Amino acid sequence: MKTSFTIVCAALTLLAQAETWNVEVGGGGVNGTPYYAPQNLTINQGDEVLWTWVSGQHNVTQTSGPVFFASGTMGSPNTFAFIFDQPGTYEYECTVGNHAATQFGTIVVNPANTVS
Repeated sequence: MKTSFTIVCAALTLLAQAETWNVEVGGGGVNGTPYYAPQNLTINQGDEVLWTWVSGQHNVTQTSGPVFFASGTMGSPNTFAFIFDQPGTYEYECTVGNHAATQFGTIVVNPANTVS
């Protein structure tokens, strides 16, 4: 019983501290060089990243890391969200055309604090 209580408390603490991080997705075609802004993030386990398309046709495709995620190709305006439940380093890029040459990013997910 004590173990279940500890797990529930840890989960509630993690949820209470979770943040949403915003990444702008844009560029390409007449809009210029494809990009993600910011390109690199350091977040905590349980945080959410929300990618928001502001121009062009793009996707968000994980290329390395503990858990796979992918948005599929979308045009603007659009959004894609992913909650990072596993700590580690995640790399991602846009696989549309040659966008990956400039449109790539890294997310470092720090482990959540433990509840004693």
